[in-house]
Amino acid sequence: MTALAVLWLLLSKGLPGQWGKTASLYGYGLSGLSHCLLWSHLINTNFQSSLGWVGFLIPLTLTLIGRYRVSVFATGMAIPLTLAIPWTRLIGLGSATGLTLANSTSYRRPWVALMTIALGLGFVVSVWEDLVPGYPTHAADWCIVTVGLMAGLWLLWRWLPNPTETGPSTLVTVPSIYKNATDTWSHVLAVGLLVFMSLALAFLYAGLGAPLRAFAIAQVGFLVVLVLRYWGQFQAITVYLCGWAVELLVAQLLAWQEPVAVHLAVPTLGLGVVALILAVAIRQAWPSLVSPLHSLTLAYAVLALALRSTTATAWTGWLVVGAALLLLEVGRRNQQAELRWLALLGLSLGWYELVIYQLLQADGGSPVDGVIVLAGVAALIMAVYRLAANRLDRHLHLPQADLIWAAHSHWLVGSVLMLGVGIALSFTDADLAWGGVAIATALLLYALLQGRTGDHSRLKSAWVYGGLVELVGWFALLRFTVPTLAFLDAWWGAVACAVAVPVYWIPWSRRGWPQRPWRVMAVAVPLVITVLTAGFDHIPTLWILAGFYGWLAWHSRRVQVSYLSAFCIVWAVWVWLEQQSIQDTLAFVLPFGMALLYIAQVDPFLSNANAKGSRHWLRLIAAGIILLTALFTDRWTGLPVGVMALGAVAAGLFFRTRAFLYMGTVVFILNALNQLILLNAEYPFIKWVVGILVGVALIWIAADFERRRDQWLVLTQNWMQDLDGWQ
Repeated sequence: MTALAVLWLLLSKGLPGQWGKTASLYGYGLSGLSHCLLWSHLINTNFQSSLGWVGFLIPLTLTLIGRYRVSVFATGMAIPLTLAIPWTRLIGLGSATGLTLANSTSYRRPWVALMTIALGLGFVVSVWEDLVPGYPTHAADWCIVTVGLMAGLWLLWRWLPNPTETGPSTLVTVPSIYKNATDTWSHVLAVGLLVFMSLALAFLYAGLGAPLRAFAIAQVGFLVVLVLRYWGQFQAITVYLCGWAVELLVAQLLAWQEPVAVHLAVPTLGLGVVALILAVAIRQAWPSLVSPLHSLTLAYAVLALALRSTTATAWTGWLVVGAALLLLEVGRRNQQAELRWLALLGLSLGWYELVIYQLLQADGGSPVDGVIVLAGVAALIMAVYRLAANRLDRHLHLPQADLIWAAHSHWLVGSVLMLGVGIALSFTDADLAWGGVAIATALLLYALLQGRTGDHSRLKSAWVYGGLVELVGWFALLRFTVPTLAFLDAWWGAVACAVAVPVYWIPWSRRGWPQRPWRVMAVAVPLVITVLTAGFDHIPTLWILAGFYGWLAWHSRRVQVSYLSAFCIVWAVWVWLEQQSIQDTLAFVLPFGMALLYIAQVDPFLSNANAKGSRHWLRLIAAGIILLTALFTDRWTGLPVGVMALGAVAAGLFFRTRAFLYMGTVVFILNALNQLILLNAEYPFIKWVVGILVGVALIWIAADFERRRDQWLVLTQNWMQDLDGWQ
């Protein structure tokens, strides 16, 4: 069948016109049929037949008659027919290499050249495996063979002329496509070899193998061949491949001592330093290699961190610090803010790891002490970054803004840690409590000093607020640190008032701080501290607080602040009544009502003519709370309520205040009715006397009104008009 196919293909070349086309169709059909028959024969013989080489007669014929493109495809289909038996494999790969090489002289396509080189490599490997006894014996030996193949390909690449030497650069020539093909396949072999050796070393460091000399020889040979290939024309890929190979060589040499991943991290970080130094050294001679060397430095740093990720020792924190310094230097040279921030984060994590490891190894001690130490580390880093920011910007060109924000971040970390310390100290003791006080002092001073730098007013105010809040926390921390200060627990509100007076009074704006945060905190903090401590049940503290807010109202000319003073006075009275076991409801209501009357009298908004109604209702509510409570209290009912109601009426008439007049009149009438009801219950006959007197009075009033109607109407109208002008 193959012979018929060859015959028809040869006839298609010699026959003219339609006869030749028909012969070609017959030849292609018979070629496909013969290929199927060969596959069937090989399957039936379990691929142990020696007839596989017959399949190459078809592509050979196609090459002879000038059908180069079809011959290449036919060659690819014929190769699998010969791979089962060594001698047929040699014939098949050799024939396929020769045929594709011959076809590529006329059918000049890059992929054909790549196919030719691939088949040639397969032929060389097959010859080595089948004809060289005893070598290679191990997979590592094939690494050395691969390096030899790479060397051969790059020698061929150097021997082939450049395209400009054989003609115009736009002309596709056989040497040009083979020059590119040899270089491509040599790089494929290089990457494949590095991947294979990386996997082998990974298994070795995982304890699944033993170090072999062949790997080290292959790695050294690889470096030599790579340097010779790129000698005088180094590129980015040269840097990456050399860096990869050097790392593998170092790992292989270290594996003979002790294959431990964390130990490999140290020389890996050292390689990163070497790469960075090399980038600095060649930046004038080979500027194009600086960026690849920086990338290689980052790769070494990341790999070093990955190698130590599963292990923590007393020195692994230094690896994090070293990797962070490499990132910082690369970010500084390339002006990459992301790398600088990652580096600063890595530096902090490295220092924290060093400290935490020592804390975990220490015997005894309280966990609170450990948190204090970590807060101290945060405060120390904060101080170093902030104080050295300007100098580092001038000498090392590290942006000052990055270092300042890093310092701010550590201030926040330290503040959060000290907050935890303060909470913990309320339940337990710590040996380093005084150290915590010193750290808290540094943190609050940092925040307050930041409040006077910069031009952003809101940011400055936020820093002042933060510093003053930490000042409050500082006092709390001092209290927990010194138990003898417990006698001040009821007086902390008074202490806050003593501190708040100069805080409010000092002109902070003249010293660069915004004034408002100081005054807001001076107003709010004493009351908050009094509420949070035992001072809210301590009468002297409450009176001091009332006096403080009264002074603030006078000093600031803001009468609204005095409302806090009134509130403290009311609360102090209530506490005193509770302590004296006085159960009189009116005694508790009277201070509150008087406070409402005070607010109605002095409030600037209520003094406005447009707020006259609101002021009237507030007074009405305040007077009603007092008088109605007295009315419905058994102790004060009767004559005392009547006297108070008449007093309210008199006050209303004297001060021309409607609320007092109305409420006093209503309560007086209700009290009179209440007394009549009680009198009638005690003396039933008296209701007739009262009824007669009331009837006579009503008849007299009606008669007098009828007799002097006009005078009464005028009097009523005048009185109503006059009442509208009252408060």
